[in-house]
Amino acid sequence: MNKLTAEKCREQIAEWERMMSASDIAVMVERHLQAYRIALPILEQQERGEGDWIEWCGGDCPVPEGVKAEIKFRDGDCAELDTWLDILEWRHKGYGSDIIAYRIIPERAINQNGEQ
Repeated sequence: MNKLTAEKCREQIAEWERMMSASDIAVMVERHLQAYRIALPILEQQERGEGDWIEWCGGDCPVPEGVKAEIKFRDGDCAELDTWLDILEWRHKGYGSDIIAYRIIPERAINQNGEQ
């Protein structure tokens, strides 16, 4: 399997955008396009070798429902959340409470005794 790179992601975004304008399968294409748009900044940061924080420039919540994440605000504060991420204001308004970065917190394996 070929690894998805930022360049391949950009190419796929362009291809899906072309398909949207020439097709009546727009809903499926739009979902794929959204996924690639979410993936692109993550891939670019990984390729630049920049830690596990993902810069956020504002928009719809990029964290899938049920996923635990840590978020960083413009004022420097951080919060770890596993619920309510989708109701936070992810769009930027120029306040200290703007979310400027996030990172996914991997789930810890639980053994058969219920311990992590």
